[in-house]
Amino acid sequence: MAIVEQVDPGVEHVSLPRARRGRALLAAALLLAVYGVLSVANDPHGYLGTDTGGKVLTLQAMEDRGSTTNLDVGYWAEEHDPEGRLHPYFGTGRIGVRWIQVTTVPLLLAASPLYDLGGYRLALLLPMLGGVLVAAAARALAQRFGADRAQAWWAFWLVGLAGPVVVYALDLWEHTLGLAAMAWAVVLLADARRSPVVGAASRCAAGAGLLWGIGFSMRTESLLYGATTTAAVLVAVVVADRRLPRVLAMGAASALGVAVAVLANRALEDQVLGGSLRAGRAGGAAGGAGAGLPQRLEEGLVTTIGLVSGAGPLELVLGAIGIVALGLVVFAGTRPEDDLLRSRLPLLAVVGSIPFVFIVLEGLDFVPSIFVASPFAIVGVVAGRNERTAPFWWAALGSLPVVWLFQYVGGADPQWGARYALLSAFVLVVAGVVALPPLGSFVQRTFLALAVGITAYGLVWVAVRTHGAADAGRQLAGRPEPVLIAAGETGFVPREFVADASVKRWLAADDRDELDDAVQIVADVGYREFGIVELGGHRSDRSIAGFALVGVHPVPFLPGAPLQVASYRAR
Repeated sequence: MAIVEQVDPGVEHVSLPRARRGRALLAAALLLAVYGVLSVANDPHGYLGTDTGGKVLTLQAMEDRGSTTNLDVGYWAEEHDPEGRLHPYFGTGRIGVRWIQVTTVPLLLAASPLYDLGGYRLALLLPMLGGVLVAAAARALAQRFGADRAQAWWAFWLVGLAGPVVVYALDLWEHTLGLAAMAWAVVLLADARRSPVVGAASRCAAGAGLLWGIGFSMRTESLLYGATTTAAVLVAVVVADRRLPRVLAMGAASALGVAVAVLANRALEDQVLGGSLRAGRAGGAAGGAGAGLPQRLEEGLVTTIGLVSGAGPLELVLGAIGIVALGLVVFAGTRPEDDLLRSRLPLLAVVGSIPFVFIVLEGLDFVPSIFVASPFAIVGVVAGRNERTAPFWWAALGSLPVVWLFQYVGGADPQWGARYALLSAFVLVVAGVVALPPLGSFVQRTFLALAVGITAYGLVWVAVRTHGAADAGRQLAGRPEPVLIAAGETGFVPREFVADASVKRWLAADDRDELDDAVQIVADVGYREFGIVELGGHRSDRSIAGFALVGVHPVPFLPGAPLQVASYRAR
C-alpha cells in the first residue's frame, strides 16, 4: 500500500488507462485465438454458403494469374455462350471483358495476399478480425448504455462467442467486417447523441457516416440501418434539447461521411473492375422492394421465428411459442413482486426451450431466426429499452420490416441468425446484457445456456457442412466426365466445389432449353461424355439426343441433401 501512495498521482492516472488497454488487447488476442482453434474443425474446401465459394473462386483466379487486382474468374465456354447464360457459378456477371463473381471488392483485395501466402485458412484472418471488432464494439456500446465494467466484458464475450458472430467469423464471408463497421457507427452515434458540443457531436456523426458507407461496401443493408439509426438519434436529440443547429450539423456531417465512403468505394470499383457493383446491388434491392410481398412476408417470418431451413407451419408456430415464452421469462424477471408469475418461471423456461430441443432432434441445419440464434435479443426487446438505449432500440426493431422489404428474396433459409438483420441482433443483445443483472440468476442462466447451446450447435453444423461439401467436391472432381452440368435448382451447387474448379468444367442449366444448349456446347467442344448433377430424388432419365444414359451415381453431400450424377456418353 505504501508503494501505491508514493507513486505520483499523475502517473497513476495515466497507467490505469494503459492497463485497461492492455487487458482489451489481451482479450482481443484471446478471442482471435479461440476463433483460430475453432476453425481447425472445418474443412477449408467447404464453406458456410455458396457466396463464399464465389469469393474463393475469385481468389484462386487471382493467385493463378499472379494478380492482386484482376478479379476476372473467366468462362471456359465463353466462345459458345458469350452472354454467360450457362456460366456455372451463379451470380457471375460480365463487366467489359471480365467475368466478375464477387459482390464486394475491398474484401477480395484485402484477402488476396493472405490467400496467396497461406491459402483459405490464412484468409480467414479477415472475418476473424471482423468478429473481434464486433465484440469490441459490443463492449463499447454496453458502456454507452450504462453498463459497469463487468457487464461490458460480458457483452464482449457473449457477442464474440455465443451468437452468430462466431459462426460468420469462421467463413470467408464479409458479414463480420460489415457488421463491425455498422456496430462502431452505432457507438459513434451514441457518443454524438451525448456530446453537448456541436463540433464534437458533428465529428462523431461524420465518423459514423463514414462507417455506414464502409459497411455498404460489404453489406447493402448498411445504408438502410444508417438511415434509420441516424434518424432515431437525431429525433432523440431534438426531443431532449430542441437544439436544431446541432441536429442539422450532425445530419449534414453524417451524410457527408456516407458520401465520402460510397464515392471512394465506387472509384475503387471503377479502377479495379471498370464498373460498379454495389450501386447495382443497391438499385436492384430498391427496385425489388414491394415485389412478391407474400414471399417477403414468409421470409420475414422465417428469419424472425423460423427454427430450421425450409421451416413450415409447425416450425413457425413452435418458434413463435418458444420466443413468446422466453419473453415472458424476461417479463417475470422484471416483476420481482409478482410471486405468481415468478413461480411460473421454470415452466415458461421449459416451454421456451422446446424449439431448441426440436432443432437438435431435427438434425443439423441452418437456424435462420434472429431470436433463436441470438436469444439475448429477446431480453433486449422485453427489458432493454431505457433512456440511454431508446433510439437504438427503436431503430433495431423498426428496421426489421424494412429489411424484409428490401432483402434479396430466396435467401431466407440458408443463413444463420438472419444475416441481413445482424445489426438489429447486435443492438438488442447488448441492450439485453445491460438489462440482465436485475432479472435474477435463473433468467441469466437460462439465456446463457440457450445462447451457448445454439451456438455450439451452429459450430457443429459448420464443421459438418464444410466437410460434407469438401468430400462431395473431391468425389465429383474425380469422376471421369470432363463436363458436369448442374440442372434445375442445383444451379447454386457448382459454387460449393470451386476448390476443384481447376480440374472439372461445369455448366449450369435452369430448364430444359438451357440443358439442351449446354449439351450442344459439350458436343461442339468435342467431348463425348458429360454428367448431369442434381439433388437426390430428381429425375435422371432424360432423353438426350446423340447421347445415351450409362449410369446414375449417388454422391453424398449434406445431411438430407444427397447429390446424384447421371452419366451420359455419345452414341
